Amino acid sequence: MQRSSAPAILVLAVASAILFCAQPAYAQRQASYVPVYDQLLPEGVTPEAAPDDAFANLSGKTIVVVPSTNFNTYVGVWTDFYGRGPPQPWVSENNMTVARHASDPRHLTDRVMAALQPHFADVRVASDLAEARDMGAEYIVVVDYWTTWRAWAMRQRTRAGVHFLDAQLRQVMAIENQVDVPLVQSMSLSVDRAWENLAQTMTNSLSQSTEPVIEQLQQRLAGAH
Repeated sequence: MQRSSAPAILVLAVASAILFCAQPAYAQRQASYVPVYDQLLPEGVTPEAAPDDAFANLSGKTIVVVPSTNFNTYVGVWTDFYGRGPPQPWVSENNMTVARHASDPRHLTDRVMAALQPHFADVRVASDLAEARDMGAEYIVVVDYWTTWRAWAMRQRTRAGVHFLDAQLRQVMAIENQVDVPLVQSMSLSVDRAWENLAQTMTNSLSQSTEPVIEQLQQRLAGAH
């Protein structure tokens, strides 16, 4: 006699409901995506796509990394979400620590800087383009990152990118990627496990969106000498 799948479906539905309820405060604080150069470029300035050979002879140059508005907004959301400790008393601090480290969006800027350092004499960080130019930037990289929870699809949509500009802001080499990462699910009804699933989904979104961006950046830098 064929077994009914109803119990398994019920468990999955309940587990999904627990996860959905575990993250609403996080989801509600997520902001809408804004253009990469929002609040960065002077009004009326729009860089043109650079030809493949536009960025060459990088050795001895100074490059400054600048976060986008999207990046800064999400770091604020992420920090607030994790900075309060476990969101519920039944979520373990150990799980919080693991999730906090793995899903930190600032890993992207760390990796961008690591990719740049072998090719430039000096790699610095600035809060905006004006500060970057004051620091003597000969090139500027705007790091962009944004993510949102799509509850109806049970997926995390994430955009990541690096935008490589000359100091005059005339040309840009943009490397971008967008992914829709499915929710990590399990048959467990534990809220602690549901929290782990959410954290793993955030981590998967970070890695799957940023890995191709970093790989392309490294490839283009390798050919720019």
